[in-house]
Amino acid sequence: MSLSRYFVKPRPIPLLMSVVAIAVMFGLGVWQLQRLAWKEALMADIAQAVANEPMEGLPAENEEIADKRFYAARLRGHYEGQDMHLAARYYRSILGYSVFTPFQLDDGRWALVNRGWIPVFKKDDYPAAPKGPQDIKVQIRTSNERNPFTPENQPEKNIWFGRDTESMAEAAGVDALPFTFDVVGQQEADVYPVPSDGEIKLRNDHLGYAITWFGVGLGALVITLLYHRRKPEDRT
Repeated sequence: MSLSRYFVKPRPIPLLMSVVAIAVMFGLGVWQLQRLAWKEALMADIAQAVANEPMEGLPAENEEIADKRFYAARLRGHYEGQDMHLAARYYRSILGYSVFTPFQLDDGRWALVNRGWIPVFKKDDYPAAPKGPQDIKVQIRTSNERNPFTPENQPEKNIWFGRDTESMAEAAGVDALPFTFDVVGQQEADVYPVPSDGEIKLRNDHLGYAITWFGVGLGALVITLLYHRRKPEDRT
């Protein structure tokens, strides 16, 4: 059976454009499936981490701390230094900042601790970090969240972006661990900063996106075939 009986000879440029478009759509579908696998693995890591009891202190090596992403830990030490405001953070759909304060552990190491969230209008009017020895429960966060689209930090306004531990530690004048630590505690109305509740909720729409891209790619393929199909009366 000759295909030329059922399909006209395609023109090179339209055919090339169709092939490229279809390949891109199917490629995006495959990428979304890869993102789905990554997201499911991440969610499994989070579920495992939050199910464990808080660690007493931090491991000695940074590599060990990195392996404990999302785990809870109890830190003992004291706050010392200026607060830093990380934008833009939302709590109950209200725009605000996360308040980071240098925290010196009893073993001498420094950590950047996220004490919690404040609304924009409270940027210059909220309780300072408590004085003296502290015993705090935190959740370990290992990602700095920065990417090519992250805005530049504005240290002159004390506004930071993307958990930029290196720049924040430099501004604070401390040699901090390359991680951040979110205080976990009870959330009370109008009590600032509002600590984390320890839950990490992630959207996982990648399967739906994959199905959409595969569907669009398949539709484009069908349209291309129909466009080049000969009419029954033209088949000889």
